[in-house]
Amino acid sequence: MKMYLKKNTSSVYLIAAFAAVVVAYSCSLNGPFVFDDFNTFVHNEKMHVSDLSVASIIQALNSSKTGLTSRPIALFTLLINYHYFGLNPFSYKLVNLLIHLFNGFLLYSVLHLFLSLYQYTQLQKKIAIDKLALTITAIWLLHPLNLTSVLYVVQRMASLSCTFMFMSLLAYLAIRKQQTTSNRLGIGCLVLMMLSLIAGFFTKENSVVVIGVIFAMETIVFQQNAQQKTTKSILKWCTGLGWLCLFVLVASIVWNWQWFERSYETRSFNLEERLLTQTRVLWFYVKLILMPNINEMNLFHDDYAVSKSFYEPISTLSAILAGCVVVAGAWLVRKNAPLIWLGVCWFLIGHVVESSIISLELVHEHRNYFPMIGIWLSILGIVLLVYQRFPDVKKYTWVIYVFIVLLFTGTFIRAQHWRDMPSLVQSEVIKNPNSIRDRTSAALWYTLLLNQEENPTEKSAAYIEAKQHLEAACKIDQNSILGLLYLIKLNENIKKKPESIWLEELEKRLKLIKIDSENMLKLDAFVKCNIAKECKTELAVMNRIVLALNENKLFIPLYRSYFDFQIGEYLLSNNLIEPAVFYFKKAINGDYDDQARMINVANILNDLEYHDDAVKIISSVDFYKLNSAEQKQYFTIKNQIESN
Repeated sequence: MKMYLKKNTSSVYLIAAFAAVVVAYSCSLNGPFVFDDFNTFVHNEKMHVSDLSVASIIQALNSSKTGLTSRPIALFTLLINYHYFGLNPFSYKLVNLLIHLFNGFLLYSVLHLFLSLYQYTQLQKKIAIDKLALTITAIWLLHPLNLTSVLYVVQRMASLSCTFMFMSLLAYLAIRKQQTTSNRLGIGCLVLMMLSLIAGFFTKENSVVVIGVIFAMETIVFQQNAQQKTTKSILKWCTGLGWLCLFVLVASIVWNWQWFERSYETRSFNLEERLLTQTRVLWFYVKLILMPNINEMNLFHDDYAVSKSFYEPISTLSAILAGCVVVAGAWLVRKNAPLIWLGVCWFLIGHVVESSIISLELVHEHRNYFPMIGIWLSILGIVLLVYQRFPDVKKYTWVIYVFIVLLFTGTFIRAQHWRDMPSLVQSEVIKNPNSIRDRTSAALWYTLLLNQEENPTEKSAAYIEAKQHLEAACKIDQNSILGLLYLIKLNENIKKKPESIWLEELEKRLKLIKIDSENMLKLDAFVKCNIAKECKTELAVMNRIVLALNENKLFIPLYRSYFDFQIGEYLLSNNLIEPAVFYFKKAINGDYDDQARMINVANILNDLEYHDDAVKIISSVDFYKLNSAEQKQYFTIKNQIESN
């Protein structure tokens, strides 16, 4: 038995790491859906398929406009989850956990093969490859920063794309291993690498960064000491793929330049501010990776301060200078300690899509799922460098085991917070009291209790808690209308008119602030709630909201057009035909050109027997600006209008 254990030590330790992960997450697998889960599949009826016919699958996969590709592979797995298990959170989170465990196995395989090749090409003496690969894998598997990639269901897009990234790396390293024993390029591995790259791209587009990591491995670690023809072939493939991705990225931005510019119109920051802020964000990520304090880890980081200049805040300049020092230092030691330089490149390449020019939200923890590995490779490079000069440092390896135990403890405690909605919203507010999203999430939970409770005392207590959280949200950011809209809805739940001070403040903000994507989403949800009669906001209150927005000079054409159309729908739902027609026309007569909306307005006006207006609008539609589905709709509606 002892002999067997000695021969299979790696397997035993890897299984032990997997078991620790299962224990850490087991309490939270019945936890709630959160945030983007609802838009992506919980409230997306097109994802609720009753059969797995081709038509149903295609309709479901086209129901999300996330990213360039709509991410069909990730959506397909969510669709399968729903088909067999409905909206039971356990099944979704269990699949995410299994993906995380499988990724751990792939990561171990990648690290083991990479370190074997690294030892062969770079080092004069042997290193404990098994232990090093296992250590980094265990740290990665148990790190609490990776929790949202497991328990935040929609981040399956991040974890599953990482699966294909690891497979690409494994295939590349297998090719590399082949060239140490023969002078042939493994076609099978090359095909696997290409297929994995394609699958990763259609799971989440930022998986293309793995090409940059492969290129970094090739140039930093392997190119120096390998002179075979295969080396040149691999390098050519990597270089070609790298340039191809760069070309596609630049071409996509140029082709969609108007979209790129408009995307920042919907944000509370511009391109320069985003780039400056990301220098601080990257250091924030590094801090969470190396000093994982779960009190700083949250579902939302919407309270993160935007960098307005190099000096506002001053930490922006410090972050830039520190980043330059680290990059320069890693580059200078690249020959003696290539792992340090490779790790820095891995981390930065891993963030090049989500922490650069694209107008995404500023901070999300799941973005470190793949880049984190680079930090630990750099740490490994430092440890090996120190060990060469100070062999006695080996006696301090117990520190690593203590660190892994602390990671397990942090993940276990954090997972406890995710076991149910009350625990989650309360823990998030305690840790992050200046987050508007966390405050409103807590308020929504107490509103739910308010509607469920029959005891007057309990109802009153729930109302007070919800009100306090929403009023706190209003004070956090003067440029947000989220708390004020929820306060109006809160009073509707107890059949009470909104307080005049709330309405006055809401009017003031609607007239002056920039309506960014966050505000627009909540405004849209507020109007739709009233259209569906799930909310019962008084017409006078809605009128005050509309008139205030009409005075807003910062209301971008894209949002103004959409909002006017929604108000038309709202007025129509209240049988106010003439005002509805006015807003439908207003929606298509502004500065924003939306041919599809023109078709919808023409159809609505035709149904309302405004035939002349419908004919005029449908005749002015630019057919060549429509996609194939819109062109079919155009012909159908055009024929209906002309038949009248």
